[in-house]
Amino acid sequence: MTLMKTIKDFLNNQIFIGIDDSDSKIGGCTTFVGYLLIKELIRQGINVVDIPRLIRLNPNVPWKTRGNGAVGITVYSEDIDRVYNVAVEILQKIEEEVASMPALVLIDQKQREFIEPIIKDAINRIIEPELVDKVIEKAKIIKYAKRRLGLVGALAAATLLLLEGDYTYELLAYRKPEFIGTKRK
Repeated sequence: MTLMKTIKDFLNNQIFIGIDDSDSKIGGCTTFVGYLLIKELIRQGINVVDIPRLIRLNPNVPWKTRGNGAVGITVYSEDIDRVYNVAVEILQKIEEEVASMPALVLIDQKQREFIEPIIKDAINRIIEPELVDKVIEKAKIIKYAKRRLGLVGALAAATLLLLEGDYTYELLAYRKPEFIGTKRK
């Protein structure tokens, strides 16, 4: 296999995952769900090819739950259905635990390029869910959502790769469940 063919194969089999709205008024955290998803993807042998992206969306959106952050994950896989099933299984567990209504999208590179000009403003203005519905339908995007509000953030997280411009890193650390509520050492 030539180097160009290898690169082309890699680019054609990248899947961009976006998740949002996995928190609720009683708990949950989209970044933690991103962690759980990455952990399960790796456990199942699916290649995660980049660090996860925390996309901070417009903080003035009236229907946000808390911090209004969505998580983007890039994987390499020839089996998008398998990636979808792993992600949905994680999201369904979270739905039950914290009464959330998470949203998930999976897109490929061509879909990402089509969506980016439309969705890039989600970080500083309100993107109406009706517009996202049209984009999802036109681009034939694979999605999972109990309600459509989280699809705006999920689409932004899958689409925005943070390859240009200013951005920062946020390091998140989670305690093991058996240590929650105990004194730190």
